[in-house]
Amino acid sequence: MQTWQCIQQSIDYIDKHYDEELNIDKLAKIANLSTFYYQRVFKRLVKKTVNEYIKLRRLAYSINLLKKTTKSILEIALDCGFNSASTFTKSFKEIYNITPSYYRKEKITLDYFIKPNLSLNYTNIDLGVPLIVENMVLEINEVYLTSNKLFIGESKLSLISEISQPKINDLLDIWNNLQKDSFLIAQKTTIHNFLDVLTPSNKEGYFNYFAGAEVDTYIDGYEKWTMPSGKYLVCYYEADTFEKLVSEALYQASGYFYDTWLPAHKIETEPFIVQKYSNPNNDIHYIELWAKVKTDV
Repeated sequence: MQTWQCIQQSIDYIDKHYDEELNIDKLAKIANLSTFYYQRVFKRLVKKTVNEYIKLRRLAYSINLLKKTTKSILEIALDCGFNSASTFTKSFKEIYNITPSYYRKEKITLDYFIKPNLSLNYTNIDLGVPLIVENMVLEINEVYLTSNKLFIGESKLSLISEISQPKINDLLDIWNNLQKDSFLIAQKTTIHNFLDVLTPSNKEGYFNYFAGAEVDTYIDGYEKWTMPSGKYLVCYYEADTFEKLVSEALYQASGYFYDTWLPAHKIETEPFIVQKYSNPNNDIHYIELWAKVKTDV
């Protein structure tokens, strides 16, 4: 068994027993590693210490309970492995800068730290060959755009350091605005036409997030972004629910595509990330990540 598989065993155990008392010595034994080596390797592979990871996963489970149940803060704290309501509240506020009670009563979306699947770091699929990972199906193909595509919408600056980290997700406001937009509704534009784009910003430490809908000609009053023609590598992935698609699957697939697959194939891409969304009301929930291949390398 490889070392990453040993760490994955402990990760799987944590997610099955997050509501119980967990200690590093026991987790190291599950991974068949010394306590010292286990902690070092865990931090290198997961990018969090063992205790940080346990706390973040417990908070992830608490988010669902806070919104979808009427359980008290104390009950949720105990159900998620915290020893008191005060400890739970302190941890929640430390990560999200709000209390669990505030989150429960406000219309706020929180991003949480997902359970990693380390096998993705060591898997290299061929073009057109589907990969099944837990509840996600993933496939990478080549696509050629013969003409530019014009999109209108809104944009917002966001911190690079917060990508895939637990936080309040304030980018969803743009999506909500677009789906309520009277012009887009009048044009009967559906979510099939929507995408979002991450591009570099001139402001250090930030990226520009744009969300928009495809149109034939520019409409006054909107920001615009043009998707250039050319060769793209498209990472298609689907999940069994739309909620799982835009939370867990999104980060797993994008991490695999950009951090593992593209570097392994020594492919350089243009500095923007395109995410095309399916209609959340469809039976099949999927997203496509489009990476434009550089033509001058």
